[in-house]
Amino acid sequence: MRKLYVYSIFLICFLSCNESWKQIDDNCPILKPLNDTELISDLNSHIDDVTFDCIPNNIYFSDVNKLLINENGDVIFHDMRGQMLLYFMQEDSLQIIVNRGRAANEYIVSHDIAISGDYLLLLDETKVRGFNLYSTEESPILIPIDYPYDAIAPGKDGSVFLFSAYSMKPHDNTKQKDNLLHLRDINGRILEDYIKREDCTFTIGNISQACGNRYYLRPQNNRHIFYELTGDEIIPAFRLDFGDQNIPDRYFYTDAGEDIGKYMLSPYYKLPMDLHHTSTHMFFHCCGPGASDINFIYDESGKGFRWQSGNSGNVKILGSDTDYFYMIYNPNNVMDKDSDPMIGFLSEEFHNKVGNYSENVWLVKLKFKPF
Repeated sequence: MRKLYVYSIFLICFLSCNESWKQIDDNCPILKPLNDTELISDLNSHIDDVTFDCIPNNIYFSDVNKLLINENGDVIFHDMRGQMLLYFMQEDSLQIIVNRGRAANEYIVSHDIAISGDYLLLLDETKVRGFNLYSTEESPILIPIDYPYDAIAPGKDGSVFLFSAYSMKPHDNTKQKDNLLHLRDINGRILEDYIKREDCTFTIGNISQACGNRYYLRPQNNRHIFYELTGDEIIPAFRLDFGDQNIPDRYFYTDAGEDIGKYMLSPYYKLPMDLHHTSTHMFFHCCGPGASDINFIYDESGKGFRWQSGNSGNVKILGSDTDYFYMIYNPNNVMDKDSDPMIGFLSEEFHNKVGNYSENVWLVKLKFKPF
């Protein structure tokens, strides 16, 4: 029965990458990552193809904290400096989408970004701004909101999903009285509330994009349920079960005594995030025992492999389209070549395919083999 559930995920998720999922009830499919995947230390035999595209260095940008891919195959970078950059892969050109500032067609602070058609949706303090990716004309999208949020995803008819790790109600962050996710219309009015606050949550990595511009909210408690945000509803996609190493309910507030260090170093698996998928493979990672960073790849069979990242954490999967996963690689700023299987693989492949060419930043496209 579990195999049937797992297979149904891939029928829905991967074989119809550009279609909306059908409704899945609360008894969503269960994956058991520690049983379903094999721990590996060498990625060479699992990679089908890898390419390196040199990103033009006409604009300086720092480490990327979010990467989006639109329907044209163009790549949007949100870097650590808050820059919004558009990379035209076919034309091999890089440009700034919008500048930071206080004018009507600028932004002050960029908390998170998403794509809706030709528009970049940007979460800017207490506003959602929209900027046309291919035109410098002032955007008609400006949604006022009465509370700062941490993450955004597009809804339908101009609505947006907004996530906040902090309560709208003062002093309620450790209680279970409010909702983490809201759907707001084009006028900023709340249409729906979702997911009651039950456990400790964080401001980073809450909503990720997969192929077909589909968005997923990472799990917010020890049940580890990923939700797809689609249209005007949220759909439980699947649940992760780490067995005896699943973190207990409200561990942060009870056993860890609200000590974030103790929480992260606990001997459990927690914080699954950054769900990306192609038409054949799915990726996510989580914080494992002792704050280790564990990466998981599943294929259509419901099986896969996992590996542990090194300590630097500066090379990771950031996005996906129908065929490839996307990463950023800077050959002058990589560490952990011996302890991180992904960095070791990319370093060797870069040397073989590119040589010692040390242009600033490269876009990596990676395809995995069936397991």
